[in-house]
Amino acid sequence: MTSPEPRAALASDAARLLEAHLRGLGGRSLASLFADDPQRTTAMTVAVGDLVVDLSRQHATPETLQL
Repeated sequence: MTSPEPRAALASDAARLLEAHLRGLGGRSLASLFADDPQRTTAMTVAVGDLVVDLSRQHATPETLQL
């Protein structure tokens, strides 16, 4: 089994959706994302068993996680 070409991955529909979403964020800072959503840490933290992943400190929004 071979891996897809990197260009093919970048041309995927998912990649295009993420790129459009990123442009929609307009270069917002993490500080502004936290200021707009005081519950950001709670909303952006996922736990599976003993593994806890805090995505709040990434340039992502709850909408990003739905893509």
